Amino acid sequence: MASSSAVLALIRTARPALRNAADAVAFFVHAALACEGFVLVATGEAAQRDVGNARVCEASVDGWNALADEYAFRYVSEAVFPSGGKQYQLKALAVGSKLLVDVATSSQEPAAHLELR
Repeated sequence: MASSSAVLALIRTARPALRNAADAVAFFVHAALACEGFVLVATGEAAQRDVGNARVCEASVDGWNALADEYAFRYVSEAVFPSGGKQYQLKALAVGSKLLVDVATSSQEPAAHLELR
């Protein structure tokens, strides 16, 4: 698990423009995954598209909160970057005071679900 100081350092370095509490929680989840070694390859609408086994390139966080009340990130594990391999898609939706987060892999494994206040 990523240390809280590493996650906070990444957030301070990125200086994300936060519109609301849901933005803050969504970016925190992204930062925690990045500190665990997941490589960001797409955000926003581009992260929602299924890219299959296409070659992926590291992406910036630009546009990460361009969608209203929803967030999408696509990652690959650092162990297989840049050759492709297992991809992870994170989708989050702000509903009232909660952020509903789902993470699915490029394989047929069931998605993980997290509900944050």
